[in-house]
Amino acid sequence: MLPAWVFILYYSYGVPLVAIYIVTLCVLINNRKAYNSAFYRLIIIFAINDLLSYINAQFILRAPLSSLFYSLVFSKIEDGVTWYPVVFLFLRVSAELLSFLGTTLMALNRLTSLLLPFQHNYLWKTYLNPVILVCYLLPFAAYGYILFNKAVLLCGKGKSGEVTACFVNYDHSFTYFGLSVNKVNRVLLVVIPLITGAMNITAVCLLYLRKKSLKTSKEWSREINFTICSVAIFLAHLNYGIQTNLVMVKMDVDEATRFAYGLGIGIPIIYDVTMFISDLIQYADGQFFLRGPVSPFWYNHVFSKIENGVTWYPVFFLFLRVSLELVALFGSILMAFNRVTSILLPLNHERLWKKFLFPLVAMCYACPCVLYGFVLFNKAVMVCGTKDGEIVACFVNYDHTFTYFGLTIRKVVRILYVLLPVVAGALNALALTLLFTRKKPLKENRQWQREIRFTIFSTVLFIDHLGCGIAVNLYTATMNLGDTTASSYMLGLLMPLVYDFTIMVAVASLLLPSRALRREIVELFKRTSPKGAEKSSSSVTKDLIQYADAQFFLRGPVSTFWYNHVFSKIEDGVTWYPVFFLFLRVSLELVALFGSILMAFSRATSILLPLHHERFWRTFSIPLIVTCYTCPCFLYGFVLFNKAVLLCGYKDDEIVACFVNYDHTFTYLGLSISKIVRILYILLPVVAGAFNALALALLFARKRPLTNNRQWRREIRFTIFSTVLFIDHLGCGIAVNFYTATMNLEDATLSSYMLGLLMPLIYDFTMLVTVASLLLPSRALRAEIVEIFRKTSATSREYTSSVTKVQHVNGIPFIRRMSSRMSSFLQERS
Repeated sequence: MLPAWVFILYYSYGVPLVAIYIVTLCVLINNRKAYNSAFYRLIIIFAINDLLSYINAQFILRAPLSSLFYSLVFSKIEDGVTWYPVVFLFLRVSAELLSFLGTTLMALNRLTSLLLPFQHNYLWKTYLNPVILVCYLLPFAAYGYILFNKAVLLCGKGKSGEVTACFVNYDHSFTYFGLSVNKVNRVLLVVIPLITGAMNITAVCLLYLRKKSLKTSKEWSREINFTICSVAIFLAHLNYGIQTNLVMVKMDVDEATRFAYGLGIGIPIIYDVTMFISDLIQYADGQFFLRGPVSPFWYNHVFSKIENGVTWYPVFFLFLRVSLELVALFGSILMAFNRVTSILLPLNHERLWKKFLFPLVAMCYACPCVLYGFVLFNKAVMVCGTKDGEIVACFVNYDHTFTYFGLTIRKVVRILYVLLPVVAGALNALALTLLFTRKKPLKENRQWQREIRFTIFSTVLFIDHLGCGIAVNLYTATMNLGDTTASSYMLGLLMPLVYDFTIMVAVASLLLPSRALRREIVELFKRTSPKGAEKSSSSVTKDLIQYADAQFFLRGPVSTFWYNHVFSKIEDGVTWYPVFFLFLRVSLELVALFGSILMAFSRATSILLPLHHERFWRTFSIPLIVTCYTCPCFLYGFVLFNKAVLLCGYKDDEIVACFVNYDHTFTYLGLSISKIVRILYILLPVVAGAFNALALALLFARKRPLTNNRQWRREIRFTIFSTVLFIDHLGCGIAVNFYTATMNLEDATLSSYMLGLLMPLIYDFTMLVTVASLLLPSRALRAEIVEIFRKTSATSREYTSSVTKVQHVNGIPFIRRMSSRMSSFLQERS
């Protein structure tokens, strides 16, 4: 099972990404009139699907790897509670399929906008709703049988028999037409990306073909986009060449398993990543020729026939694969050369390429026939890796019976995959250098930018969901029900990371291409109020009570004096009031965490909802505070019905240190302090951290419109104050979790010292941080306190001077003055 810090790491970036994604969707929905195209409607519909699939993945994929959720939820599957996990499993596979269909629809939208510019809007307004309905009904047709099965929990166990990892599956007791999730995925998650890739490539080609008809836009942006595209193609094929060389060099027929998986998993992934910039036929050939031998279905129906003598068409696909790899390299060189000639020969560039383009392309396609033609005169050989007499994985090779000039694929690859990338790299570097030297004279065109950004956005989303399909295929290819630990970690680690990456790419590809959308979000961030919610007096009172309670309850048992006079009485039967202080301690720790969340939420609302911020907090602050103080009563109330226990550590039969606990005689729903702490001290800091990160991001986004420097400083100080308090309470939560994880009741010395020394120091630091973060941000508060100290010092000086006057009145100087005045008075009278 995964430790708690792994989940903290996941949600530390996952929750802020989801928050930004939701804000972006809210902007798109609230400004439907501005973003009223079918493209944005598709984004909204399938973005909601992405969010739901992300949330569902946290339960069905990540939760089985948590020991807490395993004991509370998933262990009940073994006891017969099998219906609702199947619903979540159905939701997961359906959301994955909908994500693929969404990328296909977006690619189709881009294609129709170029092929049918006049009918584009009418077609999408007419057919969008039926198409969306079909997309949402298709998962029921492909995966609906899952709902009629029962959930099964498949777990891997360690050497000592403990459960190490689990994942949820279904028992395959019901199906129609022999379908299963694996069979459906093998078809749909290959066919749909293939169609999407074809449409994206077609859209890109059409966009470049009708470049002239689009009105003149930023010529600089167009040139840099072309060149960056060329560089990206070069890097992709350079990476492909390195990987191919690596596989070829390390190939060992005696150990064919590793090489087969390298061909069947590694190389197709490179095809998938570079598909939108490489040839479609190469991708299709890779699906059949590389992935096929790793699949039992394709092995039984196709590749096993090689052993029975059918050897000609596999050799043809082998020749096709190596030839298209070489053509792709030549293509990257031609595109780099095209960029160089467009800058060096701007007047003759178009004429030269119209004249020599077809001969150059013909040479690129003829060269592989010369270099690899001997492969067609050989026979196919099936090389398989076995384990315990069973075939594990296979790949197709040729038998080397015919060759000319002693050439082999390995020898050709070693030469060409060094020379050609060097040439392409040199041309790309030259193009970039020339482009930056002539940056100023290039002009502009906005319409071109919009079209290229839309198409790139659709392509990026396609690649993102294609990666999800790769992960699914990789999981189904390597799943082993006999040893389910690896499969569990792939489902619990790899798939949620794919969802995280999906959210990140969706947010980035939504915000980066569209300036208008970025302006809307920035404008939303600008409409903020300078007023910030300061820390309430109830929170300060809570900190003071928590500090006082810690002095008695945590430091007291470590002191000999307090042990003799107070805590030794627990052993004599006085057990009620220590339990009350224990309840008070854990409750105030939880309230402190809730307080950090409320302050972070206050900073976020002050920026997101400036007009309604004050009214919202006046209306809901009291109910929220009451909820924060009543929640610990519900969670920890069972502690009050237990008796106090004094656990002490001994050394040489002498008491070294002690701490107070409860005897666990009463509980409800099987709860205990340690179980609650493990959940809340992970979830609440993640929520508070997300709010603080959002507040800081929003604050820096609206820095310029703040009129004067003081207003900006006050806002940033309030936000820093909230963030510092969050970090402080997060440290307290980490210490509590560390203490509960390492507590040993048999040897209570360490636990006693941790409770009696470490925890009070954290409370001391909390008081220090609270005082500093209250005084440093607010000049008015500092002035008030300084004024109080001045009045106090002035009062003391007045008191001192009055005492001095009294002393002088009662002293000798007073008598002398009075005697001189009496003598003068008597003289006047006489």
